[in-house]
Amino acid sequence: MSFPILVAGLDARSLPLEAPLLQREGHVVHEFASVRDLLEALAAQGGGGLVVLGPRLGDAELVETVRRLRTSA
Repeated sequence: MSFPILVAGLDARSLPLEAPLLQREGHVVHEFASVRDLLEALAAQGGGGLVVLGPRLGDAELVETVRRLRTSA
């Protein structure tokens, strides 16, 4: 079973180096160019998974994005 890791605001290629836990098999990383795309993907898959946010969110502020994630189903 794959575990989705949804990434926005940073280069997902650096994640396995920065977080060795993510080098384990079964993780599928999906990188999104915008917060909007990330939220749409979360809604489409019914929620769940790990969301990693970086400092380069072009279409939203980090604090507002975290609020939206916390209040979403």
